[in-house]
Amino acid sequence: MERWMFGEKSDELLNKVINKSKTATSSLYNNEKSKVGEKSIIMNSLKQDKCLIEIVDYKILSFKDMTEDLVVLEGEGNLETWQSIHKRFFSNRLGITEDCFNEKTKILFEIFKVIKVFNNNFMTKNIPKKLVNEVTRK
Repeated sequence: MERWMFGEKSDELLNKVINKSKTATSSLYNNEKSKVGEKSIIMNSLKQDKCLIEIVDYKILSFKDMTEDLVVLEGEGNLETWQSIHKRFFSNRLGITEDCFNEKTKILFEIFKVIKVFNNNFMTKNIPKKLVNEVTRK
């Protein structure tokens, strides 16, 4: 099972996930489709496991085709704010300046639901065996 954290403002975005004001995330598309039903663990900035999520839907779209409705699911303000933040973030990931960023760049937009929120001392080794088997089953 994949364990990951948000690239910037990781704790702030994680708290939005836990509070259910963020139910989606976007990343650069790398020719791999997301799998509905796939589960992963989001960690905080201290690399502590904080919640288990499950992908419920996804979209592959061009950066320029992002919509206000999708931005609302990301819990990150309006479309203009989202574009500014993500243009900078994706440019950094691609190793280019924002001026060179191509708005036709494909992104993977994943919609998820929170399955479980873990307490502060939780680590994946403490997941009940039944849940580990369910989550790691391919």
